[in-house]
Amino acid sequence: YNNSIGPEGAQALAEMISENVLPALDQLGGLSLNEHLDVMRLPQELQGASNKDILKFLRERAKDGGGIRMAVAKVVLVGPPWAGKTSMIHCLKTGKFLKDRAMTDGIVVTSLEVSAGDDTIEFLFYDLGGQEAYQTTHQFFLRTRAVFVVVWNPASLEESLTSDRCRVHRYARDVLDSAPEARMLFVTTRKDLGVREIGSEEQAFLAERYEDHFAGYSHVTCTSAKDLNVVQSGLIDTASSLPDMNRKVPQSYKRLRDRLRQLREEENAPLTISREEWNQEAGAAGLSDSDAIEQALELFHLFGDIMRLPSEEREDVVISPERLGDVLSCVITADPEKAKNSRSGLLRHDEINQVWKDYPAHLHRGFLQLLEDSKLAYPLRTAEDGDLGASLILPMLRQSTTRRDAVFRDFRETYPELQAVGTVTLFLSSFPSRLFTQVLFNLWSMTEPDSWSRSACVLVQKGNGSEDVIAFASVTARQDSFATITLDCFGSRVLVGRALYAIKDAVELF
Repeated sequence: YNNSIGPEGAQALAEMISENVLPALDQLGGLSLNEHLDVMRLPQELQGASNKDILKFLRERAKDGGGIRMAVAKVVLVGPPWAGKTSMIHCLKTGKFLKDRAMTDGIVVTSLEVSAGDDTIEFLFYDLGGQEAYQTTHQFFLRTRAVFVVVWNPASLEESLTSDRCRVHRYARDVLDSAPEARMLFVTTRKDLGVREIGSEEQAFLAERYEDHFAGYSHVTCTSAKDLNVVQSGLIDTASSLPDMNRKVPQSYKRLRDRLRQLREEENAPLTISREEWNQEAGAAGLSDSDAIEQALELFHLFGDIMRLPSEEREDVVISPERLGDVLSCVITADPEKAKNSRSGLLRHDEINQVWKDYPAHLHRGFLQLLEDSKLAYPLRTAEDGDLGASLILPMLRQSTTRRDAVFRDFRETYPELQAVGTVTLFLSSFPSRLFTQVLFNLWSMTEPDSWSRSACVLVQKGNGSEDVIAFASVTARQDSFATITLDCFGSRVLVGRALYAIKDAVELF
C-alpha cells in the first residue's frame, strides 16, 4: 500500500472521498482516514475507527441528501451548595427569577436552544448538587466533552481565592482530574445583593493558575437576565471550540436522536430500553444494517446521549443518562433514609435488590458494575477470602475520625511493647476528591475492620499463620495549609513499606 501522494495528497483524497463516497467502496489502503477527520468533518470519536468503519459512516451520511450538523453541548455546572447554579440556569432559560427553590438533590438536567450566528446550539445544562456527599459522584458526569462552569458566592468563602485551601479549587481540580482538556468558565453570583466581584488580583490569579483551561470570568445576578448575556456569550464561544461541534452526521442520527427525546418525554418513560429495542428504533430511523446500528450505538454512547449498561445477562441502553443521578442517589446521598443502603460506607451485594427496588431487577447488577467501572464503588476482596460480597462507597463513610482514634488508642494500650518506628508525611500538590477512596481501597487488606472514615483508617499486620499483632499504623489525610497523607507506625517497618507502596500506587493514578 505504499504510495507517493504525500500528506497533502492523502488529505485531499480523504476530503474528496468524504464529499462523494462511492457506494461500492468498502475497503481502502494506502492511507488512514482516521488521520483526516477534520477535513472530512467527522466526529473525533472515530479516531480509532478502521477505514471500513469510516467508509460505512460516510455512506450513511451521504443518504437523504447528505449529512446534518448536530450541535449539542453539555454544560456542567459545579460549585458549593447555594451558589446559585440552579437559579442561573432557570434565568438563562426563562429570563425570570426562580422563587422558592430547594437545594439540588443529586443532578438536574435542563435543555436550552440558543442562536449562534446563522446556526443554533442546544445546551444541555447538568446542574450537579454541591453537597459534599455528592462531590465524588460528579466524576460520573465530568468525563465527557463539555463546557464546565464553576459557580460560587464570593461572600461565602472562608479562604482567599489565592489560597490552595479555597474550596473553589477543589471543584475545579475535580473537573480537570476527570476531563484534563476541559475549559472552564468561572462565575460569581449575588451581584444583586451587593456582593462585590472578585478583585483584579484574584481574576489574574485564576487566569494564571488554570492557563489554557481558563475560559473567562463573570459576576452576575440571578434574579433577572441582566448580566447573563455575558455568561451566554461565553458558553457559546467555549462550546463552539469543542470537538465535533461543526461535524456532520447522517440524517438518520438526527431522526434517531429525536426519537430518543420523544421516548424520554413519554409519561412513565423508561430509564432503559433493551438492545433489541435499540436496533428496532435505529432501523426505523433509517440506519441500514447491523454494523451501522452498532456504530451509531457506540457513537451515541461517546456523545453522552445514551449509555451502554454492562450486564452479564443482557445489554440494556440507558436512554436518559441524567436519570442515573437518581440511581446513584440510592447509595450516595445526604438523605438519612437512603443512607442506610450504604451504612458504614459499604454497599452489600446481597441487598442491591432492595436498594434499587424501584428499578427492574435485571438492571441491578448493571448498576453495580457501572458504579465500579466509574470508580464510585470499589469491590472488596482479599487473597484469603476472595470476594467479600460488598463494595466500598467512600462518600458514605463517617466524616468524623472518632472511631479511628478509638481503635488506634486501643492498639497503643493493648500492645505497649510495639514501639514507634516512624512517621511519614507525604505532601501533595492537590487532593482530588477521589484520591483517598483509592488509597483506602489499596490499603483495604491491611485495614482494621470498622476503623475507617473518609480521611483516616488504622492498619494492622499480624504474624504469619497467627493472630498475633506485630505492627499497626494510623493513616490520616488532611487538607490544611498543605494537602498531606500521614502514616504513624508502631512495630514492624515492613508495614510502613507495604502501606507506602499502596499509597504510591493510588497517587500515581491521578
